[in-house]
Amino acid sequence: MSGSFHIKDESGDRKYFTIVPNYVLNHSTANAQALYLQLKRLAGENGVAYPGSRFLMSQLRVSYPTLRKEFRYLLEKGWIEFLGEKDVTTDGGPQKVKAYRIKDLWKLNIDHYERGEKIDTPCAQNRQRGVKIATEGVKKEQRKKNSRKEEPIAAAPLEEFSLSGEIQKLEQSPRRDLNIIGYYFRKRSSAFDNAQQFSVALKRHLRAAKDLVPFPDEQITAAAKIASGKYPEWTIETLVKLLTK
Repeated sequence: MSGSFHIKDESGDRKYFTIVPNYVLNHSTANAQALYLQLKRLAGENGVAYPGSRFLMSQLRVSYPTLRKEFRYLLEKGWIEFLGEKDVTTDGGPQKVKAYRIKDLWKLNIDHYERGEKIDTPCAQNRQRGVKIATEGVKKEQRKKNSRKEEPIAAAPLEEFSLSGEIQKLEQSPRRDLNIIGYYFRKRSSAFDNAQQFSVALKRHLRAAKDLVPFPDEQITAAAKIASGKYPEWTIETLVKLLTK
């Protein structure tokens, strides 16, 4: 993946701004998002661009191996498509560049979020806070007017913690980093006494799991096999070191 890239965008964006599906933003690493955004921006109104790898590395502030890894991730996800090499004329004369098409993800994006997944914006969160504050004010006023002592409402029983159920949720999540953590918990036969312990462990492994997202399942499984044979207390970070060394 050296030299320049020929990018063809079929998504039909308009001038002077770049539209990125929320699905991409919520299912990729920061570097993958940045590369996808640059490719869409450089494709422009006519759908064709000629960025060099040096330019992309400068814009993303990443090394060439990282750029290559993020290209591979976008290709594996099917968000871009390699079209082959094209002959183009540059200031240095004619040369071959690798051509990529930006795939149309709008149906995938719409179908995913119309199934019910909700993303709260800051404005929506502020509105919710406003409703909560207003509701609390009404309740306080009602308590002042009503001098009679009300019967306490029995609290609903706490839902029993199910470790196997929580791991299954991780494995079935649309987020690949959570899939990896679910695989790790099951592989290590992790044990948690309650939901709080499970939540703490989940947060602790999130950053390392995100680093594994670009790697295919086969490589992660192979690394886990090596780690379990060499390191009794191996973690997801151990897999990251094995796959990136």
